[in-house]
Formats: sequence, structure tokens, C-alpha cells
Amino acid sequence: MITATFAPTAATFAPTAALPVQHGRAGEAAAFQKVVGALVAAQADKGLRAEALTLNRRLWQAVMVSIADPDSSLPMPLRQGLATLGVAVLREQDRHSPDLSFLIAIDQQIMAGLTAWH
Repeated sequence: MITATFAPTAATFAPTAALPVQHGRAGEAAAFQKVVGALVAAQADKGLRAEALTLNRRLWQAVMVSIADPDSSLPMPLRQGLATLGVAVLREQDRHSPDLSFLIAIDQQIMAGLTAWH
């Protein structure tokens, strides 16, 4: 798992900022890292919650579109697992008060897996 060596602040993880522009697994890991940072910052500052959740939703919607692509290079069992996970994440997002700790944990696990791949 990647851990930051600095204390996150609202400015560090501005949820409205664009996701990092990188390609391949490193870019995907960076996108998850950005979202995790936004969610962590939202735990400390409730005013950032809606924007962090929006950023997380956008990321997971992109994941879901990507794995649904028939030309995806990911093996089918991995795509199916990610789809199941994506449904759980998006369902949590739709709750009245989403559990940020749950969302952070899921995103960190995906980020760790992507980091190990590149």
C-alpha cells in the first residue's frame, strides 16, 4: 500500500483538479492515488465530501466503461471481479451517507495492485 509522507490538506488533493495525465498502469495508479487523497481530505473537512465523492464516482464509472469494452486486454475473471467491486463502490456512493473509510480502503487496494504491476 502506498502511504504519503506528508499530511494531506484540501489544497493538496483538490477534488476539482483534473486526474493525473499518465498512461498505462502508472497513470491508473496515479488516478486512484488522487482520489484516495481527496477522500482522505474529505474525512477531515466535511466541506470537501461532495467533491471527493464526485471524483471517486467519475473514476469508478471510467473503470466500469473500460472493463466493459470488448477489446479490453484484461482477463475476463479480472474484469468480472472489477465489475463486482465497481458495483459495490457505486452502490456505496449512492447511500445517504457513504462510508468514506470503505471507499478509501477499496481504492487503496486497487492502487496497490496497479502499483505492483508497473
